[in-house]
Amino acid sequence: MRGSVLVSVFGLIMVMSSVVVGQDCVEMTPGKSLGPIAIGMSRADLERSGLALQPGPIMTWFEIGPYTVRMENDQVATIGLDGAHGLCVRVAGQDVSLEESLEDLTQAIPGQCGPAQFNIGATVVDCAAGVMLLQHRAGIDLRVLAATPVVEDEEG
Repeated sequence: MRGSVLVSVFGLIMVMSSVVVGQDCVEMTPGKSLGPIAIGMSRADLERSGLALQPGPIMTWFEIGPYTVRMENDQVATIGLDGAHGLCVRVAGQDVSLEESLEDLTQAIPGQCGPAQFNIGATVVDCAAGVMLLQHRAGIDLRVLAATPVVEDEEG
């Protein structure tokens, strides 16, 4: 019995590590799409994607495969990817691990990113390209949303 448990745990670790090491990066187009999900897709489009669609923690949020989406007026308004699982994102032809630092990730995102906002629970970086990075205890989450300009504080 003990040997089979050890083999099972070891096999699970091997499967999990091979998924992370050997996986392809998820393609991200800032302000437009993340993987197969695009801003503006309808719920029917999501259901046709072939990924399992599950209700999320709040009425307007859904889990679809490894992604979290927020719906607004029956259209995808935000797409999220949890970086706690060592995932990789391809942006502008460059592969970037979500295990990198916030600074490294903001350098890889085309366009201007605002300063880090240090909050209770998470540090947030908004980028004009339609990307938001959230760093918390479990890692860095990536959010793709419609692009909006970054407003810089004027000191004077």
